[in-house]
Amino acid sequence: MGERGGMTKRVIALAGPIGAGKSTAAQYLADRHGYERIRFAAPLKSMMRAFYASAGLDPVEIEARIEGGLKEAPDPVLLGRTPRRAMQTLGTEWGRNLIAPELWVHAWSGAARRAGLVVAEDCRFANEAAAVRELGGIVIGIECPWRPRPADGHASEDGVEVDVTIANDKPGNPETMFRRLDEVLAEEVSGFRTAGSAA
Repeated sequence: MGERGGMTKRVIALAGPIGAGKSTAAQYLADRHGYERIRFAAPLKSMMRAFYASAGLDPVEIEARIEGGLKEAPDPVLLGRTPRRAMQTLGTEWGRNLIAPELWVHAWSGAARRAGLVVAEDCRFANEAAAVRELGGIVIGIECPWRPRPADGHASEDGVEVDVTIANDKPGNPETMFRRLDEVLAEEVSGFRTAGSAA
């Protein structure tokens, strides 16, 4: 894992299109390297869970819509809109545009500062990437050449500037992506040690 002055690099953010493998990569970093998954979207997903609970859905039905196979399906509770669309507009049109552009970043930064190792698998905006770098972190882009980008058009899918890009280029086999993640972390260690020696 990356280090600065002998300390483990605390924050990694993952960026990339829908379906690129960001959640898979984040789970790998959690399982293999001890990172805690703290998403920028965690508060808005909690809001959606509360909404669904108030509509009478049970926890299993709710999770299927928030994290599972019903995320992309038109939802009768949302009058035909998909849960993903609801979360996108709650996050961007309501949170960023109507309340404050830094709303979700502010909440995330507070949680990240209190945690140990952090991976944020949903870095979608420039101010989110800036918050990661402010904490000494890096933004890793994940590309998935075999999966076409959805014709979504939502601002949250425009992408951000990344520090390094890796490929998830084998359908159903993320081992190459995992290996590249390990290489990036090792390169971060080497880079910081070199910089420290030069100083």
